Amino acid sequence: MQLQIEIPDRTLARRKDGSPEPFMPGQSEQLIRLVRAMDRATEVLEDPDKARAWMMQTNVALNGERPPGLLGTSVGFEVARDVRHHVDYAGNG
Repeated sequence: MQLQIEIPDRTLARRKDGSPEPFMPGQSEQLIRLVRAMDRATEVLEDPDKARAWMMQTNVALNGERPPGLLGTSVGFEVARDVRHHVDYAGNG
């Protein structure tokens, strides 16, 4: 199971191989949002595997979207930020 963000595979592969080249500002922002959302989901669900599974599911509280699909914009991040509310509402907690 893998979360997707809008960073080309080649860019991720170069960073993984130790390239010192930094991510573009928008890419860095997406990574930070994803990490924050995963941290919060793990805190709420008390299990990293459950948090990953929750992040991959469509969610009624998010209008049928998966949480990572909302992380590309600051407005979407704000919508997905309150993970506890969305987990409780969707009955996935």
